This record gives sequence, C-alpha cells and structure tokens, in this order.
Amino acid sequence: MKNSIKHNNKQFIACSNKKDCTTIKRTRNLLLGLSAVMLILAYFLLASPNTNKLTKLQEQVYPSVSLYSSPKSMKDKFALIGDNNNKITLSEISKNKWIILYFGYTSCPDVCPIDLSTLNQTLKLMKLADKLQVVFISVDPKRDIGNLSAFTQRFNKEFIGLSAKEGSFEQNNKSTRCLS
Repeated sequence: MKNSIKHNNKQFIACSNKKDCTTIKRTRNLLLGLSAVMLILAYFLLASPNTNKLTKLQEQVYPSVSLYSSPKSMKDKFALIGDNNNKITLSEISKNKWIILYFGYTSCPDVCPIDLSTLNQTLKLMKLADKLQVVFISVDPKRDIGNLSAFTQRFNKEFIGLSAKEGSFEQNNKSTRCLS
C-alpha cells in the first residue's frame, strides 16, 4: 500500500514500507556524497591555487633546457674527432654560434633518434635558429666513427656528429673539472 502526501496541491508518493525507505535514503545519500566529491575534485583541479603551480612546473620541465648565466669557454678544452679521425675542437665548429651538445650513440634504438628529431623540429620553430649549432657527440667511438655524419644529417643537414678517442677526456681532466 502506497502512502501519499499532499503539499501545496501537489501529491507526493511516500515509501510504502521500511525497506523502500531505506533504499531511497541510501540512494539519496550516495548521490549527495558523489556530488560533494565531484565539487571537491573540481575545486582542487580547477580553482585551487596549486593548479597554476602545477601548470608552471609542467612548462618548466618539458621540454627542458639549461641556461647558465656565465657561460664557460670550451676553447681547446678537449679535442674531438670526426668521421675521418680528424681532430677538431668545439671552438672551430661553433662559427660564433651557441652550441647545443647532445650525447648519444648511433645504434641507439629510440631515445637518440627521437631527441634529435625533436631538436630539429624545435630549431624549425625558432626565429634565431641560425645562431645555434647542434653537435651530436657519440659515447661509442669504436662503433660510431665513420657513421656520425650520415647519422646526424638524417635529422638535419646542419647537425654535426663528433666523438673522441678513448681516454682523450681523461688526459684533459684538469680542464674538464672547471666546467662542472
């Protein structure tokens, strides 16, 4: 038997037994609880002051770059070699440009190619890209010398590929310490 209540000329159906009333109350409380949780989440995700901090942090982290206020000269700090085992220094290839150094190896399956592609795309979007020189420095000279130019120029004809003989960085240990 259904009970009904009249209020302001409107008829409302009340629950007929205790079990129906309990079910209705549980459903109502669940909907109210979910609504409260959604409002709290909306506040923290959209209106919270921490949202701006998170957005700024994401902008700072990806993609990342480090700029130093007082650049260090790399002139004659360590000798690098090209595909023909010819010695060359960074100052010789810089041509008064800023150099972006990328360390990797040509047989790298995914990270190095993706990063070099990203560097190439980034340079295409930059207004002053002609002021930068990307230099790929191989950390695997035994396998990479002879393949460096072909590898780097797949990404950009202006990229330069270099490496070093084993131990060449150790010989200049004093000069490389001042860079850190």
